[in-house]
Amino acid sequence: NKESGHALTLIGYNDNPGYWICKNSWGENWGLDGFFRIKYHQCHIDDTAYYFDGIYGNIQPTQPIDPNPGNGESNVEPTVNLSWAESIDFNGDKVLYDVYLSEGNSPKDLIAHDIEKPWIIVKGLKKDTRYSWKIIARDEYGSQYSSERWIFAVRPPLAPVVNGTFEGKAGREYTFTAYATDKDGLEYYWFFDWGDNSNTGWLGPYGPYDKITVTHTWDDKNTYDIKVRYKEDGISSNWANYRVTMSRTMPLFINKQFTPFIREILYKLLDFNIRRLG
Repeated sequence: NKESGHALTLIGYNDNPGYWICKNSWGENWGLDGFFRIKYHQCHIDDTAYYFDGIYGNIQPTQPIDPNPGNGESNVEPTVNLSWAESIDFNGDKVLYDVYLSEGNSPKDLIAHDIEKPWIIVKGLKKDTRYSWKIIARDEYGSQYSSERWIFAVRPPLAPVVNGTFEGKAGREYTFTAYATDKDGLEYYWFFDWGDNSNTGWLGPYGPYDKITVTHTWDDKNTYDIKVRYKEDGISSNWANYRVTMSRTMPLFINKQFTPFIREILYKLLDFNIRRLG
């Protein structure tokens, strides 16, 4: 009931000067191409030795390696082709694969069993989420070899597309539209940061194909960096950045005392007179 770090096979001996010729289980890179000589009784090597007759065995397939996506890769698409280098069975046995994939750091969920090809297409992965996976290669007699644990991260929802003016006049109201580039969710909420210490808060819910229309007025002459993002089924997208420049401010009495329709008429009259004077 004791575990050992390796096993030895005594394959020969030499009574003069008296040593065993041994094969170690640590592979060809150890000792003399995997072999060594040791004196009789040294390290109690021959205190507990066993002789077996009529033994036969089955060599396991080689370990699955070379994962795609690569270990630690990020920004993986939600639909991904998981692949690995084909395992070799030196007995010529047929090799089958089990695929384990889970959120987090422990690949415990079996998602495919006894597949023949060293790849599988997986759809519907959760965005902005870390996954772990591993492959077990097994021959038709049950000898198997597990890959290492591999990690990848699925990208967040892509930044939205934003349209609107690039320049305008302070005090006027401007309209902006936005729509999602990832449309495979069910429920969307939107957030506009206007770059002047104000924002819309989360607007919604909307559908994946809805175009969002919002308006905003900047009071001061300046350049503002608008930032827009959405939540797709609770997962935040990357930010979209949009720069707008507001020039000369309209008179304050126009901005504050009239309805938008009247303000627009006054703006046009004021612009006309300014151009005449200029």
